[in-house]
Amino acid sequence: MKKLIFIGENCQVPPLRELLLQNPNIVNDFDIEVRANFSEFNKQSEEIDNLFRRADVYIYQPISEVHFHYHWKYVSENLLKPECIVISFPVLYFSGYWPDFKTRGNHRVNAIFPYSHTKLEEIISDCEQNVRDILYAAMNPYLFDKDEIDTSVEQSIMELERRENDLDIQVCDFIKNNYTKIRLFHTPNHPSTALMTVVTNKILTKLKYETIKDNTASSEPLGIYQLLIYPSVMKRLNLEFINPQSNINLCSKINKYPNMPNTANIETYIKWFVYIMYNEEI
Repeated sequence: MKKLIFIGENCQVPPLRELLLQNPNIVNDFDIEVRANFSEFNKQSEEIDNLFRRADVYIYQPISEVHFHYHWKYVSENLLKPECIVISFPVLYFSGYWPDFKTRGNHRVNAIFPYSHTKLEEIISDCEQNVRDILYAAMNPYLFDKDEIDTSVEQSIMELERRENDLDIQVCDFIKNNYTKIRLFHTPNHPSTALMTVVTNKILTKLKYETIKDNTASSEPLGIYQLLIYPSVMKRLNLEFINPQSNINLCSKINKYPNMPNTANIETYIKWFVYIMYNEEI
């Protein structure tokens, strides 16, 4: 009978499951159950209780003791069997590519674009919605002061170091050494397959299984939507994986906008941003 790996708690864990299943010995030895919705950890559930009780390996990201029923202290003291192997890893985060990132912008924008851009909203306002002027300003290779960009990277790294402190899996050093060479995040909390592969291999090593191959050319389940990286950020950070002509993935599965493409260059991305924000002609 196979043993059970149970993984929680957010959108980053389903890709982890799929990567673990690339190891044939894991497939032979384990079933893997994932719960990736924070709401499932809010209140007691017999189904979730049973998953914890059955787990031979529990892989988790820390969640608040105040807001969640199934926080680590409760789970460890009440549900996990003594022999259960426990591996913790951080809620992965990096905003260094996006010095003007914000989670809430214009309400129209947030209905289609999961995140917004402080600088872009300012440009749109200053240019009085003139698309040509907006594009000219946004494409400026000196749009951001170098200190703004450097501070964004430094603060982001410090935040992840705080999150992963005392956890079993740590990736800050990898991010610091590689974020300019390969795309490690699609949005500040949606890591790329390349970074998730690093996490996966650290977990496999903890479990004494062989690591899997590099997956930089694999599918990107968390990359359905990508946040705009400005040319000025590309220039300052000397990003090797992107240029001002690169395409960006959009949230195009919106019935209201059947003409929205799946991918777009920066110019088209900004045109759609303006159109949705102000319902102007594109």
